Amino acid sequence: MLKIENAAEYIGYDDLITEFTRKKLEDRYEMLYKTAEVFINEMGYSDVIIDEYALLYAMFDYFADISRLKKFHKISRINDVKITSYEVFWLLKRKPLQVCTSSKENVFVNERFILSIILNCMSHEGKIPFSELGSDKISFFTEPLFYYLKFRPFDAQAIEMMILAFFAGRAYSDKTGDGSLS
Repeated sequence: MLKIENAAEYIGYDDLITEFTRKKLEDRYEMLYKTAEVFINEMGYSDVIIDEYALLYAMFDYFADISRLKKFHKISRINDVKITSYEVFWLLKRKPLQVCTSSKENVFVNERFILSIILNCMSHEGKIPFSELGSDKISFFTEPLFYYLKFRPFDAQAIEMMILAFFAGRAYSDKTGDGSLS
């Protein structure tokens, strides 16, 4: 794995190390790396690797945005939806999963990875097995979201609004007893 301090010095993110601590940055990088590894393994990708620098840049860009948000809003903590939104935005911008051999099935591997992270944020238990991404039970939501991630321009705020809208639909469904979004 990359050394945070060496890479940060190279790409100019020393201030983030001071603000968030080396340990917090290393822990987040390790968590993202492990999440990507699990995704690759569970999805059965034999020709996909993790570009460590792309992942590192995504992580630092995420923390730079979080730092700006905290300073602008004068807050000490960001909510979980915003955390997921900014994190997946930068992961998709940097595309840390790289395909080693040409394959039409793997063209959108990063978008599928992002979809899995978003779905895990939205699940009741906080974990949807990667193998269930194509499940009929959630396809009413996953198919349009996956299409959106592949072909539409977006930013972190748009992703945040999608996640919040999903939670609003779930809350409405729970309140009315319809249950169709659960």
